[in-house]
Order: sequence, then C-alpha cells, then structure tokens
Amino acid sequence: MRDLRRGAVTYSLARLLLLNAHGAQLTLGVHAASLNSVATLPITVINTRMQTADPSQRKGMVGTAAEILQTEGFSGLWRGIGPSLILSINPAITFLVFEKLKGTPELCVTLACPLALTQRRRDGL
Repeated sequence: MRDLRRGAVTYSLARLLLLNAHGAQLTLGVHAASLNSVATLPITVINTRMQTADPSQRKGMVGTAAEILQTEGFSGLWRGIGPSLILSINPAITFLVFEKLKGTPELCVTLACPLALTQRRRDGL
C-alpha cells in the first residue's frame, strides 16, 4: 500500500511539472507573438492605408504615417491591436507543438512516415 501512495505522489509531481513546462512554453509563445504584433503593427497599418488609398492620393510611406499621426494621433498606428493579439495564440500553440515534437524524434518519424509514403505513391515510387 505504501508503494502505491509513493507512486501516486510521484505521478502527481511529474504531472504537475509537465503541466508547468507546457504552460511556460505556451506563455513564451504568446509573449513572442504579442511582441511581434506590437512591433510590426504600425508598418502593417501604414501599408494597408497605402494600399486602400485612391491611387491619385497616395503619399508614400512617410506621408501616410504623417497623415495617420495628424488625424488619429499616435494610437492610430496601433489600430487593430486587439484582434492581432488574439490571433497571437495560434503561433504560441505552434511553438508549443514544435518544441514537444523536437524533443521526441521517434514521434516526428512516426508522423512524417505517412506523409512520406503518400508522396512516394504520388511520385510512382
């Protein structure tokens, strides 16, 4: 009976450590994607405004940025940050899955084999 309790404690501890590792990697992925969104969104906003402007009224990147700053203020460069931050969850999940698969090469081979076989069948090999 004592060994069973020790096993349960060991399992609980291992499970807790694994959950924390997954949580840490997911958190790192969310932070990285969020930082990327915050850093690149002004360029994306300027680019979108330039593409949607009437061709006769296009002012270039600096002119478009100046117009946004004059009409909407500094926060206008980060218009749409909310949806962008929500969409940063997808790269975080991708990062987590990549890190987990990277640590288990046999799983990568198992997952890649059906794809490789399908490709070889398509190629006639």
